[in-house]
Amino acid sequence: MDLQRFEKQAGRTRVLESRQEGDSEMSEVQRKLATYFPDLRDDDLRKLEEDALSRNTLRRIEKAITDEVRTRGYTPDFLNDLGYIGTIQQLVVEAVFGYWSQNQKAAGLKDTYGRVLEKIRIRRANSSWIWPVPSKRTVDRRVNECASNNARENHILDPKTGKPRIIQDHIDSNDSYYRPNPVMFEQAIKEAART
Repeated sequence: MDLQRFEKQAGRTRVLESRQEGDSEMSEVQRKLATYFPDLRDDDLRKLEEDALSRNTLRRIEKAITDEVRTRGYTPDFLNDLGYIGTIQQLVVEAVFGYWSQNQKAAGLKDTYGRVLEKIRIRRANSSWIWPVPSKRTVDRRVNECASNNARENHILDPKTGKPRIIQDHIDSNDSYYRPNPVMFEQAIKEAART
């Protein structure tokens, strides 16, 4: 088995050397491709070269093979509108705090969505809501972002502690439940004790 593998590797090396040195018909592009793909036949190399040249992707192919590729991710337009996301996150926090204050228990995603919609209806009646009404899924995402420590997701982290204002309490088979972060209350108690 090792002998066969050695012969195969030696054959690849001989083919690669002959391609690089002896074959004057090979273009520079084919030589580069042959270094990365020693097992390809000459016909396949020509086809790959035609594709690479027609799409101007040889440089990208080389970078992808050598792990130097950096791609930009797709970001929907509404995610670039930080005012929209921040406003929904603020409404989510207000809804969770309001539910906690009224019921002394964690708010489910369904309860939070209902409260956020009610706040949006009030703002639309006052003409202070300029965005489309978010779907339940959008509000659910903002709730999860508000419970995150990641500052890129959570645009309304507590400025004093750097902690999220709400946390996930528990997950039920039907819903996820969120409550105010106890750190927020501890901070308020400490400040009240100082005065």
